[in-house]
Amino acid sequence: MGYDEQLAARVRRVLSGRRDIVEKRMVGGLSFLVNGSMCCGVTNTSLMVRVGPEALVRTLAQRHVRPMKFAGRRLVAFVLVDPAGCRTERALGRWVQKGLEFVSALPAKNLKRVAKRPMKPASSQVVGDVARRVAGVIEAFRADPGLTPVIQEYDANKASGARKFGSNGLKVNGKLFALFTQGTLVVKLPKERVTALIAAKAGKAFDPGHGRLMKEWVALTSPKASWIDLAKEAYRFVRDGGRAR
Repeated sequence: MGYDEQLAARVRRVLSGRRDIVEKRMVGGLSFLVNGSMCCGVTNTSLMVRVGPEALVRTLAQRHVRPMKFAGRRLVAFVLVDPAGCRTERALGRWVQKGLEFVSALPAKNLKRVAKRPMKPASSQVVGDVARRVAGVIEAFRADPGLTPVIQEYDANKASGARKFGSNGLKVNGKLFALFTQGTLVVKLPKERVTALIAAKAGKAFDPGHGRLMKEWVALTSPKASWIDLAKEAYRFVRDGGRAR
């Protein structure tokens, strides 16, 4: 497993102020781990960055970024940045920071478990289907003049690179009503509507990661569920102050 020694040395300089970094040969190159979790790495040609499933689609939309494959399959949480995308020290630092931010955001109690769990690959078809459905929702909202503020705020969040909860979602009146996360669309709807969707096997209860289900949120799991229709339904529900029509 070869890797770009010069790029690895540059990454080491970026990380030189930290004492919690461990280097390990893995994923076809040299990886840099924080508390046992890989945040970035170097192959023989590119920089590997762990951005997480939630940020995968918007990160792949950036220049000089492409999907990362291992053993012939795409990985859902990693991207490869070509040399042109990390040519300057400033650009390299930004990418390394993205990896650090993702690992740092992992719940402390789960760090050990995450480090031991093998990286889950996703087929190109799954990644492509999700990307197309996300794009479909965004374009449907963009095409509706009444929903322009929603998309303007979404575009602004993408441009800023924000990584806080809800940064990859849609808002109305400052309140989140739809979220692209966990490889799907999660929407806020009345409790009764959420229960009905789960019963119809169109979705499942949403757990944002702290072990408590959010009763007014549903993660869509059925390919037959219309993301556009449900996103607009969620928009109306939150716009009207959480009152079902």
